[in-house]
Amino acid sequence: FLAALEHGPRAETRLWLVEALLASNNHHNAAVELERAARDGAPPEDVEYHRAAVAVAEGRIDEAAEGARRCLERSGVRCTRALVVLGDVARGRGDARCAREYWETFLQCPFPPRDRYRRTIEATVLQRIASLSHPDGGAARE
Repeated sequence: FLAALEHGPRAETRLWLVEALLASNNHHNAAVELERAARDGAPPEDVEYHRAAVAVAEGRIDEAAEGARRCLERSGVRCTRALVVLGDVARGRGDARCAREYWETFLQCPFPPRDRYRRTIEATVLQRIASLSHPDGGAARE
């Protein structure tokens, strides 16, 4: 990522870096890179989704829910990943049933079968669903 950013920062590259930073629990730097992506012209629905993802990762549940809903309202199918955020919000509020419903709805959204990135997201969603049956009552985190 750093080499690609040095070569010429592109909004798409920055968004991939945001994803990687979130996956490694580096929320602060994810937020910084997200603002750079927005400045570099990232699509508004991608910025809005990622802001919601950063907010849920940082425990700002209400802000995450609001951002995810706004993304879905404005961008529709282009923002289906917001359903994953809403599932995370529900889990954070202790509502495992609602979390499962959001995640299962996301899994039902039609996408191209060869979309490798989509398969990666689906795998994490399936892990989240499996974590709901964790002995601690569904509060397990990845």
